[in-house]
Amino acid sequence: MNTASRYLAYFAFGLIFISTAQAQSQEELLSQLLKQIENATSQEQPEKVLGVAMEAIDLADHLNDTAASIAAHLAQARGLVAKGEPAQAQESLKVIEPWEQAFSPEQQVAYLLVEGEAFLLLGRTDQALEAGEKAIQRVLDMPNHALAQEAAAYSFLGIVFWNQGDYEQARDAHQEALILREQVFGESSAQVAGSFVNLGLVDASEENWKAAADAYRRAIVALEAADATHTRAFMSAQTNLGVAYLLGATPQLDDAELAFRTARTGWANQLGEGHPNVLFLDAYLARVDQARGNYDKALDRLAKVREGYAAHYQGHHPELANAWNLTGQILLEQEEYDEAIAAHQQALVTNHEDFNPTDDLQNPIKSATAFQKELVVSTLQFKAKAFEARYYGISLKKRDLEQALACIQEADQRLQKLRQQRVREADRLALGKLAAGLFEDGVRICEGLAEITLAKESYWLQGFRFAEASKAAVLQQSIAESNAKSYAGIPDSLLNWERELTTQIAYYEQRLAQDPYHPEVGDWFAALAQLRRGHDRFIRTVESDFPEYHALKYQSKELTVAELQRRLPAGTAMLSYFVRPQDQRLSIFMLTSEEFDVHSLSLGNEFNDWIAGMRNHMVYNVSTGYGNVMHPLYKQLFPRALRIPRDVDQLIIVPHRQLSLIPWEALLTESVDDLTPFHEYQYLIKRYGLQYSYSAGLYAQLQDQGQAQGNEGVYMMAPVRFDNFGLASLPGTRTEINNISKVTAASEMPVTARTDAEASELIFRLDALDQYPIVHLATHGVIDADKPALSRLYLSLEDEADAQADGELFTGDIYGLSLDAELVTLSACETGLGKLQTGEGLLGLTRAFLYAGSRRLLVSLWTVSDQSTAQLATQFYYYALQEQKSYAEAIRQSKLELIEGQTYAAPYYWAPFVLVGK
Repeated sequence: MNTASRYLAYFAFGLIFISTAQAQSQEELLSQLLKQIENATSQEQPEKVLGVAMEAIDLADHLNDTAASIAAHLAQARGLVAKGEPAQAQESLKVIEPWEQAFSPEQQVAYLLVEGEAFLLLGRTDQALEAGEKAIQRVLDMPNHALAQEAAAYSFLGIVFWNQGDYEQARDAHQEALILREQVFGESSAQVAGSFVNLGLVDASEENWKAAADAYRRAIVALEAADATHTRAFMSAQTNLGVAYLLGATPQLDDAELAFRTARTGWANQLGEGHPNVLFLDAYLARVDQARGNYDKALDRLAKVREGYAAHYQGHHPELANAWNLTGQILLEQEEYDEAIAAHQQALVTNHEDFNPTDDLQNPIKSATAFQKELVVSTLQFKAKAFEARYYGISLKKRDLEQALACIQEADQRLQKLRQQRVREADRLALGKLAAGLFEDGVRICEGLAEITLAKESYWLQGFRFAEASKAAVLQQSIAESNAKSYAGIPDSLLNWERELTTQIAYYEQRLAQDPYHPEVGDWFAALAQLRRGHDRFIRTVESDFPEYHALKYQSKELTVAELQRRLPAGTAMLSYFVRPQDQRLSIFMLTSEEFDVHSLSLGNEFNDWIAGMRNHMVYNVSTGYGNVMHPLYKQLFPRALRIPRDVDQLIIVPHRQLSLIPWEALLTESVDDLTPFHEYQYLIKRYGLQYSYSAGLYAQLQDQGQAQGNEGVYMMAPVRFDNFGLASLPGTRTEINNISKVTAASEMPVTARTDAEASELIFRLDALDQYPIVHLATHGVIDADKPALSRLYLSLEDEADAQADGELFTGDIYGLSLDAELVTLSACETGLGKLQTGEGLLGLTRAFLYAGSRRLLVSLWTVSDQSTAQLATQFYYYALQEQKSYAEAIRQSKLELIEGQTYAAPYYWAPFVLVGK
């Protein structure tokens, strides 16, 4: 080789060497850039993330390194989401979408989570939910997945559920995220604090402000311990603590303002003045101004908030709608009616993708795409209030009340749809507060229209529909779904799968409610969440695979007054009551087979005191002062204007709110003094037989079920002794069972009677209960108003090692029973009580038995001696089975006998037993 050739060869070799060295250097640089991105992300520095990500993307593209380019684009998208720029984040994700096949499993999950967060920021919760569910499934499909990523997926899913109002599902997801994060990061970490903040948000949404504030404080303590007061989690905790201070039972305005300003300073320093997080805090500072009466200051602040949101979100976003709603509420307080209506109309516009009305009278059509569906309902309610206020405040034009009614009607239809879309009962019940306020407004507006028009009945019919819609609506929906399963041809294997799921769910719910600080609570939460997801899958499976079930479940045929009247027997009147706390009025709807009448009256100042006094007199067997309470309350509930037809001898009472807690039979139709003996009191039961229903719709639903098909007669249980539970023995229940057995035998009706050890939970579960038209349980019962899941009946404990047959029949266990009963008698303490759930009514054992398949129940409102109970129960079955009287007339005659017998004439002994249902 000559010198020139040798030189060229060396030169070429040198180029190769330099090129290789450069490539190695560039690969090292790319690796360093990706590490810088990781560090900046962990330190919550989105601007730095974006700057380094751009450099990494350019270098990765130059090196044709697909994996690195994917990682850099994902980081860029995360940074854009963190900055509140979801549309740009979506553009970044689109670049790498064609490379999806090259994604690692971890990158697939990361992509879905960033995509979901972008959708959520844009207000598209349905698409966010789809992304979140895919992400969690991908994580769980990975054999050795990172727990931190699993926690992130659950956390995101919880946020989506929370945005949709599915609070129980949100709590499950956040609990799972918390457990995982404590394992990975330790208790004093920003990640764990973030989970506490999220759980606090769920508590706040359910208006459990104390629990919410406690969760936020735990988050702040964890962040301070981790020296992380500069983090987003800290700002979020401060923000939400301020909300709890502001909206709690006793608003703490100074503390709220301090928390908001602390968070605002942090967000502004990190993200800039115009960022949505800063605007969100400005909106809450406007709420503080509003609470202090500084309306002009609040409106000025809100104008800037709206301007900022509009610029950031191109004029459409739920937070912009919230700002408009708050503006409207403040304007209404200032009696600026036209401006308030216009503000709420703008809230409707900005919460929809494609709603462009020509005037303030127009409401969104069903096909319009809403970002937050629940927000549409509340905005329509605000708009209705503004129209109503304009009518009474200035216009006196009927059109304003008609527009208010139109808004309520539209909101009602959307609320029913939301209830259908909620899978779990707890999440349906969470809509109750919204429903209660909405329907109270509806009844009041209908009353206003009825007063100014000759065609009153049409408005009162609508008012009755609103009143009924806030009573036991979720229970009716649940029973309809249960019935749909029976008629839709669903295989036994699927139904058994659901039964097993619901049994296990009830078990873990009870464990968690009983012992929330048990060392295994994390495992319980995880198991419960998995079971609930399994039940959600069951619902989706039967809805998609069995069209008839879907059709029966969602059929929305509305019960009319005429249809209800056709179900009422001759001589029977239904009295449906509706308590209106906002304007302190009582609406009474009376129906017979031929009449429909409505009365509205002011509630006396002592109304609540009378109810409490009536209960206290009877529960504690007070011997004096009855006339001072029970007669005034009678006059309030049965005003002179309420003319019950003379041929009526049977009343069906549909109570509302606190009226569900008293036995109406004991009301006094005449005044008495303390010298009058109890048996001479003119109780309402001496004039009428009474039974109760949670709603008119539920009454009709139970009427339509037909007769029970079982032919096994009467099934009875009485454990008698309760040593395992530390409860007093009930020797009178043995007499009760024996006497009822004699009555039923005389009626030639078969009897299955189980007492003592044989009256166990295990045997009760194994017996074919659906073959017995009458079920009688004589035992102890406990109602837990704070935690309805812990309400229970006590049976014998057969096997102490069997954790799921522990002798306690909880509410969840009862929901899982399969009954076909004409009557269930709960001869136990307080079984007719429960938690008063706003917008739904009583939650307790009665409700559970109605769902499980009983058409009616005989239950107790307080603890009574077992001797008087045994006497009343025996007489009740004598009249029902031997004399063939209706159950309502049988219980009436039994009570009248106790009264006339004088020994048990005080209401304490006979009044607690009430008949509920068909």
